[in-house]
Amino acid sequence: MLLESEELQKSAEIYPEIFELSLDDTRPSQRTGPTAAYSLRKNASPHVDLDDYTTIRAGVALEASAFAQLGAPEASINEPSRQIPMRDGYASTIQIAKSASKLPPSTPLIVLIHGGGWISQSQEQLVAIARALVRQSGVVAVCISYRLTPEHKWPIPNNDAWDSLNGVAELGVT
Repeated sequence: MLLESEELQKSAEIYPEIFELSLDDTRPSQRTGPTAAYSLRKNASPHVDLDDYTTIRAGVALEASAFAQLGAPEASINEPSRQIPMRDGYASTIQIAKSASKLPPSTPLIVLIHGGGWISQSQEQLVAIARALVRQSGVVAVCISYRLTPEHKWPIPNNDAWDSLNGVAELGVT
């Protein structure tokens, strides 16, 4: 079920009562130091124009350069990549993180889908999380990707995510 524009906007609103409570600096803080409201006012996030996807992607590129510094995984983790065919013939790349040792067929699989509202981000932002899941839980973690809007009109990004998920299931990546 898709939300209409008005419903989506309403779901993102903060209830006025909760917002007012968050601004009340007179309530004792449960931790030492300034209250969250004080910190938010002193360190407010800059306004982000979500229609300006080029600026958003510039920030993502900066983030990607930080992720690139992770380098190759340690010897105990393999990170193969595979191509998954999309319904329109495009081949999307998935990144797999798994233990270098032999895995039993019952090894749990976690599929990670990056955020970014269909306009930004990439599977690279999930590499550290995938490696941590492999290290800590012994799972197989798969990072999928999808083509971004506005270059690729809806429903292409959604279809890519769905096709990738189905492709992972068909491949049996363990």
